Amino acid sequence: MKEVNILDFPIASVTMQEAIDWVEEKIKNDEFAHIVTLNPEIAYTGYKDDQFSQALKGADLRVADGNGILWAASYLNDKLPERVAGFDLMQEMLGLAAKNEYKVYFLGAAPQVAERAAQAALEKYPGFVLSGCHDGYFDQEEEVKMLAEIARLRPNMLFCALGPPRPAEQWIQKNKEVLGPLVAMGVGGSFNVLAGLDKRAPDWVIKIRLEWLYRALRDPKRFKRLLAIPKFMWAVRGQKNSPGV
Repeated sequence: MKEVNILDFPIASVTMQEAIDWVEEKIKNDEFAHIVTLNPEIAYTGYKDDQFSQALKGADLRVADGNGILWAASYLNDKLPERVAGFDLMQEMLGLAAKNEYKVYFLGAAPQVAERAAQAALEKYPGFVLSGCHDGYFDQEEEVKMLAEIARLRPNMLFCALGPPRPAEQWIQKNKEVLGPLVAMGVGGSFNVLAGLDKRAPDWVIKIRLEWLYRALRDPKRFKRLLAIPKFMWAVRGQKNSPGV
């Protein structure tokens, strides 16, 4: 599989369909696999944080979630075929799960949100088996019980909506040996969207590549996070100007 190196993170040069085919192959082969949907904010955080960087690099597939990643590939005289947005990839995976009656576990977000997201997903993608749900609030003792439950239930897919202080990417890497064979992916705020608590940008906004601005206008706290974008661009510029690039 061809990969494009951006800030030392190998990003798979895949289409959405190729990513789904990859997921299906991993499930059929009864393997553990970790997917990271890389956007400029995540990439820049990993660029500055060694522990987070290790989690991103430990994943089995990194896809381009964010037009900034596509821009970076082009700026570095390379190319990625298309954006593989995390929310869209999750929906495609749910469609695959419905088609094959795969088992899915929803982990993270505020209390009751994972359950609401799972029920909404079942209505939209009838056919998959809901293995279980758990919110993102748990202590160490409860975490041990939850991990044992996931291993016992053997879901085919695990969607993880954990945030700081234990980001999904790091949590998945930390626990991959005990999770068992499944495809795990961090999904950010996708449960809130599925549950109807947040609205995704209209299609026309996504088409003109301004989803990031739409989300910031709806939630002004996001503007602080947008500061990562120019920092990411500057870091990519540094990569291009470094020897051997």
